[in-house]
Amino acid sequence: MITVWLSLFAETVVATGIAAALVRWSARR
Repeated sequence: MITVWLSLFAETVVATGIAAALVRWSARR
């Protein structure tokens, strides 16, 4: 079950990174 937690954590980190990048990109404009 650790693999499930790792995949979920990685997906959350990626989603957070993409959201932060979109916020910075939109704020830059």
